[in-house]
Amino acid sequence: MPKPVEWHREAVRAIARTNRRVFSTVDLQRLLEKLRDAKTVPTGVSGRRFLEALQTEAGLREEEIPSVPAEGETTRPYRSFHRYVIGTASPEELAASLRPRSYLSHGSALRAHGISGANVDAIYVNQEQSPKPPPRGMLTQDAIDRAFGNHARTSRYVFEYGGTRLVLLAGKHSGNHRVIELDHSGSDIALPVTDLPRTLVDVTVRPAYAGGPSAVLEAYRHALTRAHPHELVADLVNTLETLAHAYPYHQAIGFYLEMAGVHRVDLDALRERGTHYDFYLCNRIDAPTYDPRWRIYVPRELMNA
Repeated sequence: MPKPVEWHREAVRAIARTNRRVFSTVDLQRLLEKLRDAKTVPTGVSGRRFLEALQTEAGLREEEIPSVPAEGETTRPYRSFHRYVIGTASPEELAASLRPRSYLSHGSALRAHGISGANVDAIYVNQEQSPKPPPRGMLTQDAIDRAFGNHARTSRYVFEYGGTRLVLLAGKHSGNHRVIELDHSGSDIALPVTDLPRTLVDVTVRPAYAGGPSAVLEAYRHALTRAHPHELVADLVNTLETLAHAYPYHQAIGFYLEMAGVHRVDLDALRERGTHYDFYLCNRIDAPTYDPRWRIYVPRELMNA
């Protein structure tokens, strides 16, 4: 059986091979079990001894990630997360580690794709809900008007790490549709993130998570420097069909694409979905302008953006 100093070294090598900087207690336990099975760590080594060895030999440290009180409150509404960190971990890597199967989304996904115009003050990570039956009843104009006349719902499940807000979202189930691994600035590993078409749909649905409609429009313009309009529209339609949102977000997408310079002939796949309702680019628009082509109300200042 290896001497204690030898298994210490094996533990350090093993954690280095993961090419990660953030670990949960479960992650470390699984690593220990793997090393025990490989006979490189004695079977009698406890989780505590393994952790102490990594703290001493690899500089592993425990970090608390507390929840952020709501505005005007002082009590933290949720229990803190605890993670073990080696070196300097990016807020994105740490945020993605907080819940299983999470991925960077919305404004954080835009930044991961190199779209710097998404000036948001938080990291957004999504963990999808379990599948749910489709809503009953028909969509009505009154229902749309009421929903978008109210303030947009935003997540209160917010935490803080190193002065950065980590906003944890619970999006509808899609089977992590169009989630890819992408190298991310500030991290040594590729992180899960929505691809660009999925990200454009997500920020259209929740523009507040990307800096607002002006930032979303800039994201569409940037996307069109990377993809042919016809291909981009096809990917957006595919994403819409998979996500199956109740509201006609294709009208908002069509508006953004037309404002970004896409010719109308390339927008046929979106127009074919119909414009059966008046819609809204975002919630609670003051003095909106109405675009009759897409039957959508938009912020007046956006028409000159």
